[in-house]
Amino acid sequence: MILGDLNYRLFNDNKQVRKLIKIGDFEELMRFDELQRARDHSSKLQRMVEGPLTFYPTYKYDSQSDEYDTSSKKRVPAWCDRILFSDNKHLT
Repeated sequence: MILGDLNYRLFNDNKQVRKLIKIGDFEELMRFDELQRARDHSSKLQRMVEGPLTFYPTYKYDSQSDEYDTSSKKRVPAWCDRILFSDNKHLT
């Protein structure tokens, strides 16, 4: 079992990430997904299943807003609310 607040990010230029979000190109965004990269290099993560990401990245909105971070930090949006699972009882 793997549990944790893993906070994987999208590794690309902030402007490009926001552009891809605006046009809803989740498939292209996945090319920059840190979790997918980790899964490519971890046999345990490769055996885990994740449903399709059909929602906009959930990190990091301005407080009480639907605008991504406009603070001086200008954090790159990312999918941080994700669930990977396995029904394999022998996965350790």
